[in-house]
Amino acid sequence: YPLGVLKRCEQWLSSRKPSSPSDLHRYVVLKSIISILLETVNLVQIPSSQRDTLITLAVNEMTATTDLNSEWAREACRLCVELMSMFPKEGCNFLIEPMNSQQLPHFYVIEALANFAESQPLRFVPFLKEAVAKLLPIMSLAKQDNHRMLIAKAMGNFADSILQVDTKNEDLTPRSAGSAKYNRSDFFDVMYSGIQFLTGDWSRVSELRVRVQVGFAMGTMFAVCSDENRIATVPKLLPLMMSALKKEKPKDQTPISRGFANMLMYTSDALSQALVPHLDAIISLLLQCIIQTTTDKEASSPALKKNLSYLLVACEQIATFNMDGLIVYVSKVLDAKSNVKDPMMRAACLQIFRHLLSRTALEPRLRPFVDNIIATLKLSLTDADFRVRRTLASCVVAMGGSEIPFFTAVGGPDLLTYIIRNASIGDGTIAELGKKDPGLVVAIEDLRDTCRNTLALFSGSQGKLDQSLWPFL
Repeated sequence: YPLGVLKRCEQWLSSRKPSSPSDLHRYVVLKSIISILLETVNLVQIPSSQRDTLITLAVNEMTATTDLNSEWAREACRLCVELMSMFPKEGCNFLIEPMNSQQLPHFYVIEALANFAESQPLRFVPFLKEAVAKLLPIMSLAKQDNHRMLIAKAMGNFADSILQVDTKNEDLTPRSAGSAKYNRSDFFDVMYSGIQFLTGDWSRVSELRVRVQVGFAMGTMFAVCSDENRIATVPKLLPLMMSALKKEKPKDQTPISRGFANMLMYTSDALSQALVPHLDAIISLLLQCIIQTTTDKEASSPALKKNLSYLLVACEQIATFNMDGLIVYVSKVLDAKSNVKDPMMRAACLQIFRHLLSRTALEPRLRPFVDNIIATLKLSLTDADFRVRRTLASCVVAMGGSEIPFFTAVGGPDLLTYIIRNASIGDGTIAELGKKDPGLVVAIEDLRDTCRNTLALFSGSQGKLDQSLWPFL
């Protein structure tokens, strides 16, 4: 009897002011409503009158406080987002239509729209132009950090929803309004207007939670501008984004690294020419951020793993428009004659290659550079640092999973030889090296285990690698 239970929950909340009973009690009731909706969404048809009552209830609950840390209000916001997922037209209109040019929307109204755009981009895009048209004229009214943070987050998520729809190239789902396809060009003008505003005073704010969201928004909105506007904006935006990325600690970088990766999407030949003079500086910055993230004491935390993934995606975007430049830069770092003495820098370069080699979608782009890639990796065959050696072994693993015949190319067998030699490191050798430096024991054993597992993986490749492996039998 889900509709009846929902009705009683509505009545219970509506008959009691937000100040009574406790926030925890209201939180539990709101959470129960969400659970019922999620479990019965495909089983029960909610009448339009009850639908409107639920939407009104959710909005009233979340706007009853301005405390962004209130669990009760955040649960009400989550309910609002779930209702918009079920009823996008009614939910979005309820939040967007009351917006006016004289007053900023409530914190949680902006938060709900931002979260909806992030979680359901296909269903949000039909309402995006109206939402941006309402928000842009009143952004200058935002003086509080909370409002600035949420507006920047919303603008970033709005732009990201366009990227999601454009890359998927799908029709909007039947539950959303309309069925026409959308792409970036439909939103060039509104996004360019937004980015012009953000690159002003908002890009120089001192508050951490605001500036990271502004970085995310600027980078993502840049990807949804026309080539002409992007080329014109590069001289101003690129230094801002690089400075923002450099300034933050790894635990705070994620929104900016995400925006930076988005900024490099859809790079045309003309835009590529505008970025090429800055390419070495961009790669150097990304390498430094990768090193900071992987050496952080919390490197295994979900937040830092996500940050690392966005940094690697940014490198992937560079490879899509300037693979030559990326390979040349990495070759200079790995070359024994270079001035780069930091092994973590060399390991970070190999980590980028491992990411590129593991991306199936990049194989057409990598295929013409097989010889260059192998030659670059071979520069590390004699590296003595075990962190570099282990990362190189992981690159060979990624090669084994690719459809590109790396191991039959010139120099490919040398990489298999490298795996076999490291897989055959004996316990006596490890013990001897451990006497000189006890800290090496774990690193060497880790390298050996990686290489042995690689051989086991390759030998079970169902004939795919037999031609490469037979000479080493």
